[in-house]
Amino acid sequence: MVAATHTVGFIGLGNMGSPMAHNLSLYSKFLSPVQIWNRSRRKSEQFVEQNVAKVADSIESLAQACDIIHMCLANDEVALSVVRQILAVGKQGLILVDHSTLFLTTSKLLLDEANSH
Repeated sequence: MVAATHTVGFIGLGNMGSPMAHNLSLYSKFLSPVQIWNRSRRKSEQFVEQNVAKVADSIESLAQACDIIHMCLANDEVALSVVRQILAVGKQGLILVDHSTLFLTTSKLLLDEANSH
């Protein structure tokens, strides 16, 4: 058996994010349980009932606990807010994977902000 070497988080359990987080949870025997956060706590709790995952108390607690964070968010404004919360408390070397559908200018802004940390 391979030991878990990275803690993975997922933020955003909408129509696209939920299946992505589910696919990550399928590899829980190789990874620690996926930590998830969604603005609707009920959606997170329903996800945990059907998947190997753990609900994070906040974006900040997820960012502090995870080495790799995937996110799939509703729009540019939400993505900017979430990334700024992550960058404020995230670990050095954190890998952030954004699956959101954003304007190119927003994606470049997020990259610049991440690189400045």
